[in-house]
Amino acid sequence: SLALAFPGENPALNRAGGAVIPVFLIAALAFDGLLTALSSGRTRRGLAWGVGCLLILWTMAQNYNLVFKQFDQQFRQNSLNSSEMGAVIAQFGQTYGSTDPTWIVPYPYWVDTRLPGIWAGIPNRDFAVLREDLEMTLEVPAPKLFIVKADVDEPAYNDQETLDRLEELYPQGSAGLYESSVHNHDFWIFFVP
Repeated sequence: SLALAFPGENPALNRAGGAVIPVFLIAALAFDGLLTALSSGRTRRGLAWGVGCLLILWTMAQNYNLVFKQFDQQFRQNSLNSSEMGAVIAQFGQTYGSTDPTWIVPYPYWVDTRLPGIWAGIPNRDFAVLREDLEMTLEVPAPKLFIVKADVDEPAYNDQETLDRLEELYPQGSAGLYESSVHNHDFWIFFVP
């Protein structure tokens, strides 16, 4: 597959787009050959049309299942929920008038901290603040919002160190778990009033 030709990059299905035309032509030629073979006599023409319609309906059902059910489920489970983080950031901005006191604490192999800003309508901001730099947020007036990695299935991957550090810096703050619509895509929201 052309999508695997660049292992240092994210695989992209559009790289295999050049193969679509030959694949469709081969499938169409095979389908035409089948229908031509079945309809060699006048009485068999109805059989050929019936088989052709049955094959088309069966293919449509398979493709519908693959695209709208299986692919959708796999994509949701394997993609990160930056859209939900963006919605939380946008709601904070609408409620308090600014998204400036909003940060995402990065965690290895977690969300790209620029993407939630795009979903929130702020495409030019990286919301990252490293755990080591949390003290710098003390200068920013409250209210404040921090988004932190959560993992309810694997507590070892829960960013408890960041939550503990935020509780040290902001004893008046509170942490709440945002329950995602996709299993195990939850994240912590640490709010400082």
